[in-house]
Amino acid sequence: MPIITIPRPLREKLGDEGAECLVEVFREWERGTKEDVIALSGEKFERRLVEETLKLDKRITEQVSRLDIRITDLRGELLERIDSVRGDLLERIDKNFRWTVGILLGTLIPMWVSIILVVLFKG
Repeated sequence: MPIITIPRPLREKLGDEGAECLVEVFREWERGTKEDVIALSGEKFERRLVEETLKLDKRITEQVSRLDIRITDLRGELLERIDSVRGDLLERIDKNFRWTVGILLGTLIPMWVSIILVVLFKG
């Protein structure tokens, strides 16, 4: 706390008791001013904190929204790709199955026919 001195001419007019009272008035005024400044600073800080918190909440909400949209888009792209790969795979399986069945039938039928004919004509 700063030291308050009363100039001599004023001290002589007020007297020691009056000068001390004047110093006390200044000290009370200083304490009140200090408390007001602290209160106003606190209120200003709180307002600023609320404003910044709201801005941050808004940014977070926007980012979450963008991420939701992006995730939905990626999910759709992934499902399309899975369907495409599955379709290609099924097409390959079907083609290979037909080819395998064709080869088996092409080789097994003549073999069975030959066996049957051998059995029929030998016996």
